[in-house]
Amino acid sequence: PNRPALPAGDALSAGKASRTAPGVLMAAMGVMGDRDKEANELKKQLAQWEGAYPARRIDTQLVDESRFANRDESGYAGPVWEAFKSELVESQGNVQPVVLRPAPDRDGRFEVVFGHRRTRACRECGLPVLAVVMPLKDAELFLMMERENRSREDLSPWEQGESYRRALQSGLYRSLRQLAHAVGRDPGIVSRYVAIAELPTPVLKAFRSPVVIQKRWGEKLADAVQRDPDGVVARANALIGSAGEVAPASVFEHLLGAQPNPTTSLEVRGDDGVVLASLRRKGTKGFEVQLHSAKPTDALLDKVAALLAKQLKP
Repeated sequence: PNRPALPAGDALSAGKASRTAPGVLMAAMGVMGDRDKEANELKKQLAQWEGAYPARRIDTQLVDESRFANRDESGYAGPVWEAFKSELVESQGNVQPVVLRPAPDRDGRFEVVFGHRRTRACRECGLPVLAVVMPLKDAELFLMMERENRSREDLSPWEQGESYRRALQSGLYRSLRQLAHAVGRDPGIVSRYVAIAELPTPVLKAFRSPVVIQKRWGEKLADAVQRDPDGVVARANALIGSAGEVAPASVFEHLLGAQPNPTTSLEVRGDDGVVLASLRRKGTKGFEVQLHSAKPTDALLDKVAALLAKQLKP
């Protein structure tokens, strides 16, 4: 009599079974049991993806920055920024999704959790942003942003401190110690970051950008402001109005009260903040010019010449 055909891979498992009808039936049931196990295993694997949120394209005109956003505006200008936008246009949008949440107080709008740079670039290019939308509370948003921020290699102490300052100012955490516990950091380290973000505006503006301020400078500058606020702010305003760009270390020393000597280290920078040339005093009458650009342009040489001429004026 005809018997039910078994798949080739299952024939061995049925080889020792009886050739009677009951034996074939039992073998077939064994195969079905194996397949049930496989189905259950697949169900377990699929269960891991339950609750996942799909990525979709969203109009950037419907997206707002987070109140905890901490990027300095200088990061949204210059050749590096323009090159980044060109890459987005070539790829027709961002490949790596950003994370958004529904705006808690604005129906139909979204708020960036992380991916501010990609979102803004897409907006300036007139492209929708590829995003994953997750319903997050303020504390969840902040902690997710914090984890993403700390993975950034270019995160500056000021940007980190600004994020912490905004979280404290918004009342998200009752104290600096509570915030430090939430982010898993020593309160002393968090305090040093916040000290930089809380410096007076003229002190921050005395640097070409707050992102160049080193973490170890924060407490010293904060102490100087506490001891002599008027003096520090006056020195900061004098630096803001001075010609040329003073190296960050020289700005720091001058703000603390050291005698200004801006000609010892002057820099010419591109729109993206990269040092293209530096000018240092050599001896009592000479200057040393160092070009950091492999292909100096006429415009760069003109800037160096103008800077040198100012220093040589009697």
